[in-house]
Amino acid sequence: RDLHSFPTRRSSDLQWKWLVKNIKSEYGILHTELYQEINSNPDNIFNLSSREFEFYINKLFIDKGYKTILGPGTNDKGVDLRIVTKDGARFILVQIKRYNKKYPIHLEAVKALCWDVYHEDENAESGLFITTSRYLPGVEKFSRNKKIKLAIKEDIIKWNLDALTNNREKISKMKNMKDSI
Repeated sequence: RDLHSFPTRRSSDLQWKWLVKNIKSEYGILHTELYQEINSNPDNIFNLSSREFEFYINKLFIDKGYKTILGPGTNDKGVDLRIVTKDGARFILVQIKRYNKKYPIHLEAVKALCWDVYHEDENAESGLFITTSRYLPGVEKFSRNKKIKLAIKEDIIKWNLDALTNNREKISKMKNMKDSI
């Protein structure tokens, strides 16, 4: 996408749609804009489709320096994302759910991810269940002694802020390099 096609008027709906449409791009500046929009209004996460939310989470981990493998979106057998561990030999299996708080995560969903970690993928180091919702009682207790970490909307917002800060620093460095040439 040509960066000059970015809407110049501050019509937030149009801008939001444009940012989301380009979520798969490699343009750091677009991701910075998306991170800014979510940072200014965390509920913008709910304007993403489930698949767009998976792309967004994937990009957050890429911006943290991880290599990732994003699943196909359908028929993924309960694993939306694989994060390659720092040694490159294993994976963190990730289940991603963009749910309203009215729809909490049940124990069965976390048990399914746990099953994948322990039985389905011999290269799995651990699991990460990410949701914008909340977990029903018993889920945290269940996952405590397992190789499963739980993340909620507040964690996502923190990751978003970290990515925003890192992207701003990268863009600033790129501008400084360009200016010195």
